[in-house]
Amino acid sequence: MGIAVSKAAIALFLLRIVLRKWHIALLWSVTISTAIFSTITTALLFLQCKPVAFLWDQTIPGGHCPINFTDVGLSMGGASPFLSRFMI
Repeated sequence: MGIAVSKAAIALFLLRIVLRKWHIALLWSVTISTAIFSTITTALLFLQCKPVAFLWDQTIPGGHCPINFTDVGLSMGGASPFLSRFMI
């Protein structure tokens, strides 16, 4: 979520100085996309294991993690710089 907030702050700053409509539309679309990706990533981080405490205590009997968060994290890690490229 820190990624989304920091990029939104930069986008809001840039929205104050850009003049062209397509710049404004691009900044809003990148900001919204980043917020959506970050929200999904954060939700999956906490929903990846059942029960949630199994994330930090692997000794809980019956706990399991059906979601491989490595793939989710790599996807967000790949999308983040790609979306940032449009803010420069």
